[in-house]
Formats: sequence, C-alpha cells, structure tokens
Amino acid sequence: MRKKNMIFTIICSILLSSIIFFYDADKLGIRNEKLTKHEFEKKHMDEELNCLHFIEKKLSSKAGGIHTNYLDTKERTNLASGHEILSESEGLIMLYYVKNNNKALFDQHFEFVRKNMMTKKGGIKWRVREGNNNLTSSAASIDDLRVVHALLEAYTKWKEKEYYELMCKISKYTLKNSTYKEILTNRYEDHDIDLSYIDVYTIKLLEDKKWDKIYNHSLDIIEKGYISDEFPLYKKEYHINTKKYLNTKRINMIDSLLVVLHLSEVGLVKEKTIDWIGNELLNKGKIYSDYDLSTETHSGNGESTAVYSIIARIAKNIGNEALYDKAIRKMINLQVNDPSSKIYGSFGDINTLQVYSFDNLQALLAF
Repeated sequence: MRKKNMIFTIICSILLSSIIFFYDADKLGIRNEKLTKHEFEKKHMDEELNCLHFIEKKLSSKAGGIHTNYLDTKERTNLASGHEILSESEGLIMLYYVKNNNKALFDQHFEFVRKNMMTKKGGIKWRVREGNNNLTSSAASIDDLRVVHALLEAYTKWKEKEYYELMCKISKYTLKNSTYKEILTNRYEDHDIDLSYIDVYTIKLLEDKKWDKIYNHSLDIIEKGYISDEFPLYKKEYHINTKKYLNTKRINMIDSLLVVLHLSEVGLVKEKTIDWIGNELLNKGKIYSDYDLSTETHSGNGESTAVYSIIARIAKNIGNEALYDKAIRKMINLQVNDPSSKIYGSFGDINTLQVYSFDNLQALLAF
C-alpha cells in the first residue's frame, strides 16, 4: 500500500511540474513544441559559428561586453563608436544565448549589465566605455525592453530568481520614466516615440493593467503609421502631443523592418508587407537600405547585413521558409569569408575593417 502511495505521489509531482512548465511557457510567450511557429533546419551552421567566434574573440571587451566596432577610436560624439558598449548589443547577445541554451555566457552578459550599466533607479545606461567609464546615465526604452525580454525567457528556462528581480526593476523603471499619456516614449521625459522602438511582444508579456493600455495604444500608433498598400511599410516617428507622424521623404529600412519584426512576434504582420519584401528580393534581387517615400523607389545602392538579417528573423517568425532562404543567402553574401582577413567570419568591410556590433548580432539571431 505504501509503495502504491509513493508511486502515486511521484506521478502527481511529475504532472504538476508539467502543468507549471507549460503554464509558464504560455504565459511568457516561450514557445514549446506545440506552439512552435516553424523551425528551420540549421543549414548555415559554419557561417553562424564563424560569426559567433568573431564576436566572442574579437568584438568583446575584457570586462565581458560587446564593442560597438572592431576598430577603436578616441573620438567622443553623440553617436556610439569604437569600443563603447551598448545596452542594445547586450540585449541582443543575451537573446541569442538564451535561445541557444548557453547559460554560462548568458550569465556573463547578465552580470555585465547588472554591474556596469544599471542606474540606481533601475534604468540601463544606453552606452558605457570599457572599464566602466560611464558616458551617459540615460536609457533608451527599446534597449530596456530587449533586456527585459531576454530576462523573461531566461527566467522561464532556468528559474534563476535574480533574472526575475532585475526584469521587474527595469520594467518598473521603464513604465514610470519612459511612458507618457499611456504611450511608450523613446527615452526619459520624451514625448515622441519611434515606431521601431515599440516592442509589442515584450510589452504584451508584462502583466500589468498599465502595460495593457500601452500595448493597445502601441498597436493603434503602429497601424495608423502604415504608409500604404503600395508601399506597405511604416513611418518613423509619432509625436504624442500633436498626434502627428514625422513627415519624411526617406524611409530607413532597418527602422521600418524592426516594426514588422515586432509585429511578426505577435502574429500581426500584414500579408501585403511580406509580399512586397518577397517581390523586391525576387524581381529586383535586393532590398536597399533607404527608400524615397515620394517615388517609392530606393534612394541609393547600399545594402545592409541588418536589413537581410531582420527579414530572415521575420520569415522565421511567420514560418515563411522561402523568404527566409532568400534573405539568409543575401545576408551570407555580405559575410567576410577570407580566412586571412583580420575580420574573418564577421559582417563588415574587408577593406576598412569597420565591423559594427548591430549587424553581427542581428545576423546571429537570423541563423
């Protein structure tokens, strides 16, 4: 009888653990097998590992952060450069390591953010210098939310209380300081929002009535920022007080595609957008970095690793393998494949040796 009771207890414990696991996964948006949208074969493992090796060995600081550029510079401007370290980069690499089940390296960047980038009130400094030489105390909401996203996934996967506590601290700070009239703003005491900053997926994960209102307002701002069915992308910026969008003749594709990426994570991408991207790749052979809004044609000849990376990420989210294959091939064509180069494996300029963290981290997430 005692043996039967023991077996019954064990079975109940297993079932209870399973219920808790799937509840957490569903609640936090972490995809289990049943909910997986589409899993793509690892067709480009060598290219991924070469990129990862470059980032870990040649683009990382001694303290554990990711440098903005392979080449350092002594110049200090309003824009990030050289061996400055961005919260953007830290959030992206944390997302990569949690998705690839590398807890040791996730923890390395978790500790770097906690020790070197956090403000006392709970914000994340958007850039610091090697050796914790602070350059700013201001935070950017998109970067804060990206780290929150990574911490939520890590907590669900590894159940470390420290992840959850830091996530709560950052999200509370963002809610208090980077929202205005129940709308997310770019940064502290700002009244504008770049549509590319609106990470609706992460906002949706944060269970709070105030965040629910922000989520609904965010979707409304994005929807009204849709340009047209003929040019099915998104405007850059919304002014909260005037309720108007920034008038611009130029569309930056990274900005606009980030809006599409965020929509793809909550299943709200427009079919016309995907059709337009696919047609551009198929008929014109490339997606350009900039487009002229008045003519709906490209305004230059430049291509970008990040553009193709983000498209590949969108394609994975919506399960479009054909689009993924097109985008990933275009991306890999921009990778440095000369083993004698100092920047072998990276996505950078083989002549100038300029290699930016954003391009390479987006590429990692695209593989």
